[in-house]
Amino acid sequence: MPSVIEQAIVARRVLWICYLDRGGNLTERDVEPIVFMAGPGGWYLVGWCRVRGAARCFRVDRIQQAEVTGVTAPPRAFEEIAPCTPDLVARTPVL
Repeated sequence: MPSVIEQAIVARRVLWICYLDRGGNLTERDVEPIVFMAGPGGWYLVGWCRVRGAARCFRVDRIQQAEVTGVTAPPRAFEEIAPCTPDLVARTPVL
């Protein structure tokens, strides 16, 4: 899974994910990936969720499937998504 996320970040492509939320519900989302971060609970994908229209943080171990789409993600400032990140160890974009 991390290699697919990395590909999407590097290519600036929207990532389609099937995500298992903390309530046990599977959702499908298109995410504009911004950063891949390490935190106390593991690794996180932080990006702009097109379903919610807001920045979201996704635990990588809960991503059931992921595919890089052919859609280019618009540039977004890290500051746009920083408030949604939990207390993560690294707050530096990986590019």
